[in-house]
Amino acid sequence: MYEGNEIIQEIEKSKSVVEFVLEEKSIYTIEAVLNGFITKRVSVMTDLLDSEMKKDEYRFNIHLERSVDYRGISGAEDVLEYPSAILEFETNSGIFDYNETYLLSTQKALQNLYKENKEIKF
Repeated sequence: MYEGNEIIQEIEKSKSVVEFVLEEKSIYTIEAVLNGFITKRVSVMTDLLDSEMKKDEYRFNIHLERSVDYRGISGAEDVLEYPSAILEFETNSGIFDYNETYLLSTQKALQNLYKENKEIKF
Protein backbone atom coordinates (compact mmCIF):
# COMPACT_ATOMS: atom_id res chain seq x y z
CA MET A 1 0.00 0.00 0.00
CA TYR A 2 1.25 3.44 -0.95
CA GLU A 3 0.52 6.85 0.48
CA GLY A 4 1.63 9.24 -2.23
CA ASN A 5 4.70 7.59 -3.76
CA GLU A 6 5.89 6.01 -0.52
CA ILE A 7 5.31 2.35 0.33
CA ILE A 8 3.82 2.37 3.81
CA GLN A 9 2.78 -1.26 4.18
CA GLU A 10 3.55 -4.53 2.46
CA ILE A 11 1.62 -7.73 3.00
CA GLU A 12 2.77 -11.01 1.54
CA LYS A 13 -0.01 -13.57 1.83
CA SER A 14 -1.16 -16.71 0.15
CA LYS A 15 -4.80 -16.03 1.09
CA SER A 16 -7.01 -13.73 -0.91
CA VAL A 17 -8.18 -11.46 1.93
CA VAL A 18 -5.94 -8.72 3.32
CA GLU A 19 -6.64 -5.90 5.74
CA PHE A 20 -5.29 -2.36 5.90
CA VAL A 21 -5.78 0.42 8.42
CA LEU A 22 -6.55 3.65 6.58
CA GLU A 23 -6.25 7.05 8.22
CA GLU A 24 -8.85 9.72 7.56
CA LYS A 25 -8.26 12.49 5.04
CA SER A 26 -5.68 10.55 3.02
CA ILE A 27 -5.28 9.02 -0.43
CA TYR A 28 -3.87 5.50 -0.71
CA THR A 29 -3.02 3.23 -3.61
CA ILE A 30 -3.31 -0.49 -3.02
CA GLU A 31 -1.29 -2.58 -5.46
CA ALA A 32 -2.10 -6.27 -5.98
CA VAL A 33 0.73 -8.35 -7.47
CA LEU A 34 0.56 -12.03 -8.35
CA ASN A 35 3.02 -13.89 -10.59
CA GLY A 36 1.53 -14.53 -14.02
CA PHE A 37 -1.16 -11.85 -13.62
CA ILE A 38 -1.46 -8.16 -14.50
CA THR A 39 -0.57 -5.93 -11.53
CA LYS A 40 -3.64 -3.96 -10.44
CA ARG A 41 -3.84 -0.71 -8.51
CA VAL A 42 -6.84 0.72 -6.66
CA SER A 43 -6.83 4.24 -5.21
CA VAL A 44 -8.75 4.80 -1.97
CA MET A 45 -9.67 8.33 -0.94
CA THR A 46 -10.56 8.81 2.73
CA ASP A 47 -10.69 12.61 2.66
CA LEU A 48 -14.41 12.72 3.49
CA LEU A 49 -14.13 10.23 6.35
CA ASP A 50 -15.15 11.86 9.62
CA SER A 51 -13.17 10.86 12.73
CA GLU A 52 -16.43 10.79 14.70
CA MET A 53 -17.93 8.09 12.48
CA LYS A 54 -17.83 4.46 13.49
CA LYS A 55 -14.94 2.67 11.80
CA ASP A 56 -16.49 -0.44 10.26
CA GLU A 57 -14.90 -2.86 7.87
CA TYR A 58 -15.10 -1.84 4.23
CA ARG A 59 -14.54 -4.56 1.68
CA PHE A 60 -13.89 -4.47 -2.04
CA ASN A 61 -12.55 -6.89 -4.63
CA ILE A 62 -9.62 -6.56 -6.99
CA HIS A 63 -9.96 -8.82 -10.03
CA LEU A 64 -6.66 -9.88 -11.65
CA GLU A 65 -6.33 -10.90 -15.32
CA ARG A 66 -3.71 -13.29 -16.63
CA SER A 67 -0.74 -11.43 -18.09
CA VAL A 68 -0.35 -13.94 -20.93
CA ASP A 69 -3.69 -12.66 -22.32
CA TYR A 70 -2.11 -9.23 -22.90
CA ARG A 71 1.37 -10.21 -24.10
CA GLY A 72 2.20 -8.27 -27.26
CA ILE A 73 -1.16 -6.47 -27.35
CA SER A 74 -0.79 -2.94 -28.66
CA GLY A 75 -2.01 -0.35 -26.13
CA ALA A 76 -2.39 -2.80 -23.22
CA GLU A 77 0.28 -1.16 -21.07
CA ASP A 78 -1.31 2.28 -21.52
CA VAL A 79 -4.70 1.01 -20.35
CA LEU A 80 -3.42 -1.16 -17.48
CA GLU A 81 -0.89 1.35 -16.11
CA TYR A 82 -3.51 3.42 -14.29
CA PRO A 83 -5.53 2.36 -11.23
CA SER A 84 -8.37 0.05 -12.21
CA ALA A 85 -10.68 1.80 -9.75
CA ILE A 86 -10.96 4.73 -7.36
CA LEU A 87 -12.85 4.22 -4.10
CA GLU A 88 -14.22 7.21 -2.23
CA PHE A 89 -15.96 7.49 1.11
CA GLU A 90 -19.60 8.44 0.53
CA THR A 91 -20.89 10.47 3.47
CA ASN A 92 -24.56 9.87 2.60
CA SER A 93 -24.30 6.08 2.70
CA GLY A 94 -21.41 5.85 5.17
CA ILE A 95 -19.47 3.39 3.00
CA PHE A 96 -16.62 3.36 0.52
CA ASP A 97 -17.89 3.12 -3.05
CA TYR A 98 -16.44 3.17 -6.55
CA ASN A 99 -16.08 6.53 -8.29
CA GLU A 100 -18.62 5.84 -11.04
CA THR A 101 -17.15 8.25 -13.63
CA TYR A 102 -13.66 6.79 -13.30
CA LEU A 103 -14.98 3.22 -13.31
CA LEU A 104 -16.94 3.83 -16.53
CA SER A 105 -13.91 5.38 -18.26
CA THR A 106 -11.75 2.41 -17.23
CA GLN A 107 -14.35 -0.08 -18.48
CA LYS A 108 -14.64 1.80 -21.79
CA ALA A 109 -10.86 1.76 -22.27
CA LEU A 110 -10.79 -2.01 -21.62
CA GLN A 111 -13.71 -2.62 -23.99
CA ASN A 112 -11.92 -0.66 -26.73
CA LEU A 113 -8.77 -2.69 -26.08
CA TYR A 114 -10.78 -5.93 -26.40
CA LYS A 115 -12.48 -4.77 -29.63
CA GLU A 116 -9.16 -3.82 -31.23
CA ASN A 117 -7.49 -7.07 -30.21
CA LYS A 118 -9.69 -10.08 -30.84
CA GLU A 119 -6.96 -12.41 -29.56
CA ILE A 120 -7.65 -11.56 -25.89
CA LYS A 121 -9.32 -14.63 -24.37
CA PHE A 122 -11.23 -14.84 -21.10
